[in-house]
Amino acid sequence: MSPIMDAPYRPTRRGLVILALLALLLLPLFLPIPVDWRQHPLVGTLGDRVHVVMFAVLTLVLHGHGPLRGRPLAAVAASIVIGGMTELAQSLAGRSTSPWDWYQDIQGAALAGCWMWWRNHHGRAIPLALAALILVAIWWPLRDLPTLVRESEAAARQYPLLCDFERPGSLVLWGEHMDSRLARVAVGRDDHALEVRHDGDERWPGTSSSHLAWNWTDRDTLLIDARLVAPSPDSLRASVWILDRAGPRDVDDARRAFVLDHRWRTLRIPLADLRTLERGRPLALRNVVALSVYLHRRADGPLAVQIDDVRLVGASADTSD
Repeated sequence: MSPIMDAPYRPTRRGLVILALLALLLLPLFLPIPVDWRQHPLVGTLGDRVHVVMFAVLTLVLHGHGPLRGRPLAAVAASIVIGGMTELAQSLAGRSTSPWDWYQDIQGAALAGCWMWWRNHHGRAIPLALAALILVAIWWPLRDLPTLVRESEAAARQYPLLCDFERPGSLVLWGEHMDSRLARVAVGRDDHALEVRHDGDERWPGTSSSHLAWNWTDRDTLLIDARLVAPSPDSLRASVWILDRAGPRDVDDARRAFVLDHRWRTLRIPLADLRTLERGRPLALRNVVALSVYLHRRADGPLAVQIDDVRLVGASADTSD
């Protein structure tokens, strides 16, 4: 083996410039994200996908410069490792560690790897097929983004009404929990509600939304209309969970339990009375991350609940059933 190949890699001035540019490339991972950006349905969602672009670029830079130059597999592996290390290091900078973000880092590194494979092997079809699969995996969670943005903006205009399910697309704001099935159903001539059905044996079926208005500081009471419908039992306990973010390392839940039956009733939750489960602090109303309704399953069999008119009011509002 030649002496040139045996010589250790020594960074040059150009190499140091490349390292500085890489540091700048990764710098956004350690900067605080404004609440308005994080909660915005478009900015927050697309901003999250920056991980894919960032680590695709990082992989190509590692492959083109420095000790990994011309070594595509090593460049991809190094990029994936760097992604994992940055996720762990983010906790030191006030950001949260996220397996989902690392998954996106891997997607970006894999896309760059497919490009290098295709370029170095005279345009083979296999790397193109793999790249297409990765792109589908990136696109699939975004397929409802236009509807989500439209419905989130419509819901924001209705505040302090959070959701009344009258818009045909409003269902996109809510997600299933534990294989529950969601439907927007008519409950009167001009009224609609969210119906949650579950036929399995999971203990906590229900629904959750992270796309509602998130700043509740000007209100003090949450109201939700709810009822059981056939083939549910005559009565069943249900819990309303509110997830908040008080700080970079302080994300916590508060909950309130109710007993539902087959008549409509208004679930009334005075927000000032709530305390979070882990830290025992008041709810951080300036940043409510998610709102969930879960059923307390007592036995196997079908369950169904309808939810309507999720809204915030002041203390003087009439909240009778």
